[in-house]
Amino acid sequence: MIAISLSNISLILGAYPIFRELSWEIQHEQRIGLVGPNGAGKSSLLKLIAGENTPEPGGQVVKAKGLTIGYLAQQPDLNPLQTALEAAMAGNPRVAELERHLVRLEARLGEPAVYGNERALARVLEEQQTLVEEYVGFGGENYGLRVRDVLRGLGLSELDFGQPIGRLSGGQKKL
Repeated sequence: MIAISLSNISLILGAYPIFRELSWEIQHEQRIGLVGPNGAGKSSLLKLIAGENTPEPGGQVVKAKGLTIGYLAQQPDLNPLQTALEAAMAGNPRVAELERHLVRLEARLGEPAVYGNERALARVLEEQQTLVEEYVGFGGENYGLRVRDVLRGLGLSELDFGQPIGRLSGGQKKL
């Protein structure tokens, strides 16, 4: 089964043609590697597949239904004042959003208008249950520990976690 199909793709950035009339298919569960010299168009091709670049008229990129594509930029746009830990924790913004929402719901449970009204209380508890299930599904209760483990696994020390990204070495930023 075809996961991604590129048909007659031409990509021109500025006045520079990256590639012309490229046709290529990636099969479901196929693993590929893009190899080539700097400037050959590897990142441009990935950006095109991810939807960040648009092919010239006549070219077509078709993705299988339900397929999601992620692309990690070579030079991530990180706030130099943000710490390494803050940047890593922001990697899954839905976890932080769920945490904030759960805190708000917890506060609402203490409001007389909610705990004094059986229907309102049931609605808030039902919403809380749904959000807790999603939060647990994302591994929310262990998210901070997992992020720290990943940072350590990438070679950052605990002392580096609190350093502003702007102070980290070039190699550390690439981690």
